[in-house]
Amino acid sequence: MGINPEDVEYLSLAKEAKIGFMESSEIINKGVKIEEVKTTFAHGYGKGFNQLFPEINIMEGGACSGCVSNLYLTLKQLKDRGTLKKLPNITLIIGKDEKRYETSEKVLFIGNCTMAASVNLFLPGCPILPSELIQLLENLVKTKLRN
Repeated sequence: MGINPEDVEYLSLAKEAKIGFMESSEIINKGVKIEEVKTTFAHGYGKGFNQLFPEINIMEGGACSGCVSNLYLTLKQLKDRGTLKKLPNITLIIGKDEKRYETSEKVLFIGNCTMAASVNLFLPGCPILPSELIQLLENLVKTKLRN
């Protein structure tokens, strides 16, 4: 997939708990050879989010795959509907890396691990629910259109 397993937090935790492996030499492959089917995946987070969704500023720092995938699904759905470009000037913060949370704009903190840094809007969840994020962002659009 082109992803370093050590960069995936739950895989590291599984290895530490001795319930999984990360080294290819420790894995028994009984099917098609990996080299024959290997595909490099694009990362849909960090700078990738801002490239995929230039209509909105997204700061990601150490978010779990649950929140990252749900944020991606939400933004894709809003982009397809044409709603994303109507959002007010806002920054979305996702992940537990608090040093990334320096901004003076209107900010929406997404997920329970951003709660400590939350100073503006906050959407709880672990992981966040796409339906709740869609509702919150659509309400921001409605509020913007009324003002």
